[in-house]
Amino acid sequence: MWTSDAFAELRHRGHDNLQAEAFAARLPAICGLGLYGSTPGFDWTVYGGYTYLHRSVPMYSPKNAADLAATAPSFDTLLYTAAPPPELGFATLACFGKTCVARRPGSCSAQRAPPMPFPQGVLALRPPPERFEALPASLSEQPPR
Repeated sequence: MWTSDAFAELRHRGHDNLQAEAFAARLPAICGLGLYGSTPGFDWTVYGGYTYLHRSVPMYSPKNAADLAATAPSFDTLLYTAAPPPELGFATLACFGKTCVARRPGSCSAQRAPPMPFPQGVLALRPPPERFEALPASLSEQPPR
């Protein structure tokens, strides 16, 4: 099944995003990760998440340029398909197809990571927020590195 045409297309479509996140996972001392540009507000669905990142850092998926600007102080590493505004200070390190990895100098400010979004059709099935955090409170309340 994994080698069927449907799955081969799915693997091909996500390849660049997974390569970019694997690259970011090897960067030294990241304090937060932003995912931007592919699926506004739902970019977490097209990357490898914590499975590929292997880091206990907050992850943000801004939905538009204003949200990107508001959350950018919370992450120093950005995976993107839509280039961030230059004033945010991100410099591109590498690109994998249309997906690029950028970093900015400095630390990350403490902002609570947004809750995991759920599609409208399954919203009623989601567990209470206190039982389903993308990052446990004990980690999200630590001072920035």
